[in-house]
Amino acid sequence: MRTTTATLAMLSMLLIATNVGSQDPTNTTLETPTVEKLVGTYTYAGNREKDSNAVGAQIDNATANMGSFIRRKAKKKLEAVNVLVKRIEIATKGTDIVVTLDDWTVSAPADGSRRSAPARGGGTAMVSFHTKKSELIEEIDGGKGRRENTFRFNSKGQLVFDVKETSKRLSAPVEYKLLYNRTGT
Repeated sequence: MRTTTATLAMLSMLLIATNVGSQDPTNTTLETPTVEKLVGTYTYAGNREKDSNAVGAQIDNATANMGSFIRRKAKKKLEAVNVLVKRIEIATKGTDIVVTLDDWTVSAPADGSRRSAPARGGGTAMVSFHTKKSELIEEIDGGKGRRENTFRFNSKGQLVFDVKETSKRLSAPVEYKLLYNRTGT
């Protein structure tokens, strides 16, 4: 009986240690099934006027506390990088994940490490990918600001493109969601 109790206690400790290790937030290993399910080409399926107004309101809110001259410049930059993307393509190439938003393509290793890539508004940024549950998350760090693009499916099978753009210079993040339908094969 004593041996059985000790064995059960050891197995319980091992199970707890395994579960804690698997919840390690620094684990950047990508879940292959998540990435494989998302691979494809998608076209915009939202309401252009409604979504444009929502993105504009987010940009207005993010720049609300700036002086008028700086605010105009900041709004112009934010509007240039927060356009309604018409087409999204998610692909893999070797050990990289490749994401194309209209004509802007970035790739980074599937192991979660960062890579230098062209920034959408010009210059360069550091890009990485990771998964969380059934989401693919693209992190883009441009030095002055950070953007997180999340790709996931909704209950209708549409691709949900969540955007969150932050910067110390903004009074609030720019956050919005857009919907996309899978096209062809």
